[in-house]
Amino acid sequence: MECINIAIFISGRITRYEDCLKKMLEKCPYNIDLFLSLNSTECEYNNIMQKELSKWLKGIYLKPFVMPIPWIHNHPHNYAYQLVNEKYIPLYQMSMYFNDHNAYEMIYKYSKENNIEYDYVMKLRADMYDYNWPILD
Repeated sequence: MECINIAIFISGRITRYEDCLKKMLEKCPYNIDLFLSLNSTECEYNNIMQKELSKWLKGIYLKPFVMPIPWIHNHPHNYAYQLVNEKYIPLYQMSMYFNDHNAYEMIYKYSKENNIEYDYVMKLRADMYDYNWPILD
């Protein structure tokens, strides 16, 4: 069987990686490159995480998301919006789109610079665990 290359990206948070993501990666039969775009900063937890995931980690971005200013919002209020500077805005939704796009750009750049063609690109959450990887061919 030919070796399968998978780019996995996680955006937003890496919470509980040690209980879920790391265990999944350790038992993965495929070649995994991991890319993280996180709403976070340098801290002890992130330093430990980077060391423990270094075997797979190919790109990381650590910076809290900030809405662009000025932000023109013309959609009706939504219950999932957050109050920021006395305005309800889709902060979490925009953060997700930003970090997804940022991680995907890291994957694209890394693949071009290293002449890698990924068979699959997957978005995962660091805090969810499955006991088996899918059979891919």
